[in-house]
Amino acid sequence: MIKTSLRRFGGWKKIFEATLEESQPNALSEPLVCRWFNLHYVQKMIATGQRIVVFGKPRLRGKRICMDHPEFEVIENDEEISIHFRRITPIYPATEGLSQRVLRGLIFRVLHESPDAGWQPIAPTTLVRGERSDAIRAIHFPGSWEARDAAREHLVLSEFFAMQMLIASRRFESSARAGQAHCGSGALLDKFLNGLPFELTDAQRKVISEARRDLAASYPMNRLLQGDVGSGKTVVAIAAMLLAVEAGYQAAFMAPTQILAEQHYEVTAALARTAGRSHRITNSREAGRKRALAVVCAE
Repeated sequence: MIKTSLRRFGGWKKIFEATLEESQPNALSEPLVCRWFNLHYVQKMIATGQRIVVFGKPRLRGKRICMDHPEFEVIENDEEISIHFRRITPIYPATEGLSQRVLRGLIFRVLHESPDAGWQPIAPTTLVRGERSDAIRAIHFPGSWEARDAAREHLVLSEFFAMQMLIASRRFESSARAGQAHCGSGALLDKFLNGLPFELTDAQRKVISEARRDLAASYPMNRLLQGDVGSGKTVVAIAAMLLAVEAGYQAAFMAPTQILAEQHYEVTAALARTAGRSHRITNSREAGRKRALAVVCAE
């Protein structure tokens, strides 16, 4: 910054001008005039002799190259050049009172002052390449776009690996818990299936068989049935309920709204009638809102 000036025009209007020159000018170098109109705070932030970086659209005004209302950052020391400039620079979600510059500097120092031992590897070396510490640093301050992509791949694979390990651990803990079988002989189920006006699909038969195996096991069943609308999930649910009912238990078919519960009640009542089971519908209210309704299948 080689010169600053404040000019008035139109009575109360002001133009603050700052003239910039390259640190190592040559014969072809031209000064750049940055202008801000009626922005008094800029005048307090910029002073002659400072090093600043500006971003905007230059235009030729007479014999001068001008840039109106550019974005700018003041360079306070050489270390800030390596953090904020001449590199791929991260942009973080910020909040009022915490600028990108301050947040970026804090994260840069934390990443480069923390020992590598603090970031233990999560995924095996056969799954990911490189060290986790290098990937964490590179996802914030990559040396190239290729390094950024490699760091992202490393972290994504590590996260999915950790998630799968957690799911496997919970599944093992669930299977190790003592439970009680809730599965009858299947006579009631066979009566129900034989009375259906349609044939089950191969997928439905497979899922019913798996649910029957889980209900007969000595550990709690933990199963999610996923399918498109109209794919036949209700029939599978009723089949599992009848297996529990035949073993001497009650089963509840829950729905999130009253309308949906009534629809399921009509369907289940018609289907399970072939098995000679009784039904009733109940609802639950909390704070004036209908939360869940259950179709109960009992002896």
